[in-house]
Amino acid sequence: MKPCPLCGYVNTARSSFCEGCGCSLEAERHGSPERQQQEMMMQDPYEMPQADELYMPPPLTTPHASAFDMTITPPRNSFAELLINAVVALWGTLCSAFGLSGLVMSFTENSLAIVGAAALGLIVSVAACILLLIRQYHRHARISMSKRLGAVLTVALLGFVALLLGVGWLPEAVGGGDQFTYRILGIVFLLYGILNEIIATY
Repeated sequence: MKPCPLCGYVNTARSSFCEGCGCSLEAERHGSPERQQQEMMMQDPYEMPQADELYMPPPLTTPHASAFDMTITPPRNSFAELLINAVVALWGTLCSAFGLSGLVMSFTENSLAIVGAAALGLIVSVAACILLLIRQYHRHARISMSKRLGAVLTVALLGFVALLLGVGWLPEAVGGGDQFTYRILGIVFLLYGILNEIIATY
Protein backbone atom coordinates (compact mmCIF):
# COMPACT_ATOMS: atom_id res chain seq x y z
CA MET A 1 0.00 0.00 0.00
CA LYS A 2 1.22 3.48 -0.80
CA PRO A 3 -0.39 6.44 1.02
CA CYS A 4 -0.58 9.81 -0.73
CA PRO A 5 1.74 12.39 0.91
CA LEU A 6 -0.74 15.21 0.22
CA CYS A 7 -4.27 13.92 0.77
CA GLY A 8 -3.49 10.71 2.69
CA TYR A 9 -5.44 8.47 0.35
CA VAL A 10 -4.15 4.86 0.47
CA ASN A 11 -3.24 3.67 -3.01
CA THR A 12 -1.99 0.31 -4.26
CA ALA A 13 1.72 -0.43 -4.23
CA ARG A 14 1.98 -0.24 -8.01
CA SER A 15 0.16 3.08 -8.34
CA SER A 16 2.20 5.96 -9.71
CA PHE A 17 -0.50 8.58 -9.20
CA CYS A 18 -2.92 9.08 -6.32
CA GLU A 19 -6.45 7.96 -7.04
CA GLY A 20 -7.81 10.60 -4.66
CA CYS A 21 -6.12 13.82 -5.78
CA GLY A 22 -4.21 12.75 -8.87
CA CYS A 23 -0.79 13.91 -7.67
CA SER A 24 2.38 11.97 -8.41
CA LEU A 25 3.33 9.39 -5.79
CA GLU A 26 6.93 9.32 -6.97
CA ALA A 27 7.69 12.79 -5.56
CA GLU A 28 8.44 11.83 -1.98
CA ARG A 29 11.13 14.36 -1.28
CA HIS A 30 10.06 17.84 -0.21
CA GLY A 31 12.67 19.58 -2.33
CA SER A 32 12.00 17.74 -5.59
CA PRO A 33 10.49 19.71 -8.49
CA GLU A 34 7.46 17.43 -8.64
CA ARG A 35 6.73 17.98 -4.94
CA GLN A 36 7.10 21.74 -5.23
CA GLN A 37 4.74 21.79 -8.21
CA GLN A 38 2.19 19.74 -6.28
CA GLU A 39 2.40 22.10 -3.28
CA MET A 40 1.93 25.10 -5.54
CA MET A 41 -1.14 23.48 -7.10
CA MET A 42 -2.63 22.87 -3.65
CA GLN A 43 -2.19 26.52 -2.48
CA ASP A 44 -5.01 29.05 -2.61
CA PRO A 45 -4.89 31.53 -5.50
CA TYR A 46 -3.30 34.89 -4.69
CA GLU A 47 -5.69 37.81 -4.47
CA MET A 48 -4.67 41.42 -5.01
CA PRO A 49 -5.40 43.69 -2.04
CA GLN A 50 -8.30 46.10 -2.36
CA ALA A 51 -7.82 49.85 -2.62
CA ASP A 52 -8.89 50.43 0.98
CA GLU A 53 -6.36 47.86 2.21
CA LEU A 54 -3.39 49.56 0.55
CA TYR A 55 -1.11 51.88 2.52
CA MET A 56 -2.29 55.45 2.17
CA PRO A 57 0.53 58.03 2.31
CA PRO A 58 0.14 61.04 4.62
CA PRO A 59 -1.21 64.28 3.11
CA LEU A 60 1.28 66.71 1.65
CA THR A 61 -0.11 69.57 3.73
CA THR A 62 -0.85 69.60 7.42
CA PRO A 63 -4.51 70.04 8.37
CA HIS A 64 -5.76 73.44 9.46
CA ALA A 65 -6.10 74.18 13.15
CA SER A 66 -9.89 74.23 12.78
CA ALA A 67 -9.78 70.52 11.94
CA PHE A 68 -8.87 69.73 15.55
CA ASP A 69 -11.30 70.03 18.41
CA MET A 70 -9.31 72.48 20.50
CA THR A 71 -9.53 76.11 21.54
CA ILE A 72 -6.39 78.22 22.00
CA THR A 73 -7.03 81.33 24.10
CA PRO A 74 -4.48 83.81 25.44
CA PRO A 75 -4.39 84.57 29.18
CA ARG A 76 -6.71 87.25 30.52
CA ASN A 77 -5.52 90.66 31.62
CA SER A 78 -4.11 90.85 35.12
CA PHE A 79 -5.09 93.49 37.68
CA ALA A 80 -1.91 95.49 36.99
CA GLU A 81 -2.64 95.53 33.27
CA LEU A 82 -6.21 96.66 33.88
CA LEU A 83 -4.93 99.43 36.18
CA ILE A 84 -2.46 100.67 33.56
CA ASN A 85 -5.16 100.58 30.90
CA ALA A 86 -7.48 102.57 33.17
CA VAL A 87 -4.81 105.23 33.79
CA VAL A 88 -4.08 105.54 30.06
CA ALA A 89 -7.80 105.72 29.27
CA LEU A 90 -8.35 108.40 31.95
CA TRP A 91 -5.42 110.42 30.62
CA GLY A 92 -6.84 110.18 27.12
CA THR A 93 -10.24 111.27 28.41
CA LEU A 94 -8.80 114.37 30.09
CA CYS A 95 -6.84 115.28 26.94
CA SER A 96 -9.94 114.84 24.80
CA ALA A 97 -11.99 117.08 27.09
CA PHE A 98 -9.24 119.71 27.07
CA GLY A 99 -9.02 119.53 23.28
CA LEU A 100 -12.79 119.86 22.94
CA SER A 101 -12.80 122.95 25.14
CA GLY A 102 -9.99 124.40 23.00
CA LEU A 103 -12.04 123.86 19.86
CA VAL A 104 -15.08 125.52 21.42
CA MET A 105 -12.87 128.40 22.60
CA SER A 106 -11.69 128.96 19.02
CA PHE A 107 -15.27 129.58 17.85
CA THR A 108 -16.74 131.50 20.80
CA GLU A 109 -15.60 133.44 23.85
CA ASN A 110 -18.58 132.46 26.01
CA SER A 111 -17.09 130.88 29.13
CA LEU A 112 -20.30 129.00 29.90
CA ALA A 113 -20.26 127.31 26.49
CA ILE A 114 -16.59 126.41 26.90
CA VAL A 115 -17.12 124.87 30.35
CA GLY A 116 -20.27 123.07 29.20
CA ALA A 117 -18.55 121.58 26.16
CA ALA A 118 -15.59 120.46 28.26
CA ALA A 119 -17.88 118.92 30.89
CA LEU A 120 -20.00 117.17 28.28
CA GLY A 121 -16.93 115.79 26.52
CA LEU A 122 -15.50 114.64 29.85
CA ILE A 123 -18.70 112.85 30.88
CA VAL A 124 -19.12 111.12 27.53
CA SER A 125 -15.47 110.11 27.41
CA VAL A 126 -15.48 108.75 30.98
CA ALA A 127 -18.65 106.74 30.34
CA ALA A 128 -17.21 105.33 27.12
CA CYS A 129 -13.95 104.41 28.84
CA ILE A 130 -15.76 102.67 31.71
CA LEU A 131 -17.87 100.62 29.32
CA LEU A 132 -14.87 99.69 27.19
CA LEU A 133 -12.78 98.72 30.23
CA ILE A 134 -15.60 96.54 31.55
CA ARG A 135 -15.85 94.91 28.13
CA GLN A 136 -12.09 94.41 28.08
CA TYR A 137 -12.19 92.73 31.50
CA HIS A 138 -14.51 90.05 30.14
CA ARG A 139 -12.45 89.31 27.04
CA HIS A 140 -8.83 88.66 26.16
CA ALA A 141 -6.38 91.38 25.19
CA ARG A 142 -5.60 91.76 21.51
CA ILE A 143 -2.07 93.11 22.06
CA SER A 144 0.50 92.56 24.79
CA MET A 145 1.28 95.12 27.47
CA SER A 146 4.73 95.86 26.02
CA LYS A 147 3.21 96.71 22.62
CA ARG A 148 0.52 98.78 24.34
CA LEU A 149 3.09 100.86 26.25
CA GLY A 150 5.15 101.23 23.08
CA ALA A 151 2.09 102.55 21.27
CA VAL A 152 1.40 105.02 24.12
CA LEU A 153 4.96 106.37 23.94
CA THR A 154 4.80 106.61 20.14
CA VAL A 155 1.52 108.53 20.23
CA ALA A 156 2.93 110.83 22.94
CA LEU A 157 6.00 111.60 20.81
CA LEU A 158 3.90 112.26 17.72
CA GLY A 159 1.53 114.44 19.74
CA PHE A 160 4.44 116.47 21.13
CA VAL A 161 5.83 117.05 17.64
CA ALA A 162 2.37 118.00 16.33
CA LEU A 163 1.91 120.38 19.27
CA LEU A 164 5.20 122.13 18.58
CA LEU A 165 4.43 122.48 14.89
CA GLY A 166 0.78 123.44 15.35
CA VAL A 167 1.23 125.97 18.14
CA GLY A 168 4.72 127.33 17.52
CA TRP A 169 5.42 127.24 13.78
CA LEU A 170 2.09 126.93 11.95
CA PRO A 171 0.35 130.10 13.32
CA GLU A 172 3.36 132.21 12.38
CA ALA A 173 3.58 130.60 8.94
CA VAL A 174 -0.07 131.21 8.04
CA GLY A 175 -0.46 134.42 10.03
CA GLY A 176 -3.23 133.11 12.31
CA GLY A 177 -4.16 134.69 15.60
CA ASP A 178 -5.17 133.31 18.96
CA GLN A 179 -8.33 131.70 17.61
CA PHE A 180 -6.31 129.72 15.10
CA THR A 181 -3.88 128.63 17.82
CA TYR A 182 -6.74 127.48 20.06
CA ARG A 183 -8.21 125.55 17.17
CA ILE A 184 -4.94 123.74 16.40
CA LEU A 185 -4.37 123.10 20.10
CA GLY A 186 -7.85 121.65 20.49
CA ILE A 187 -7.50 119.36 17.47
CA VAL A 188 -4.11 118.04 18.61
CA PHE A 189 -5.27 117.30 22.16
CA LEU A 190 -8.57 115.83 20.98
CA LEU A 191 -6.88 113.41 18.57
CA TYR A 192 -4.18 112.59 21.12
CA GLY A 193 -6.78 111.75 23.75
CA ILE A 194 -8.87 109.63 21.39
CA LEU A 195 -5.79 107.63 20.32
CA ASN A 196 -4.89 106.99 23.97
CA GLU A 197 -8.40 105.77 24.69
CA ILE A 198 -8.27 103.43 21.70
CA ILE A 199 -4.89 102.05 22.78
CA ALA A 200 -6.08 101.53 26.36
CA THR A 201 -9.21 99.64 25.37
CA TYR A 202 -7.98 97.67 22.34
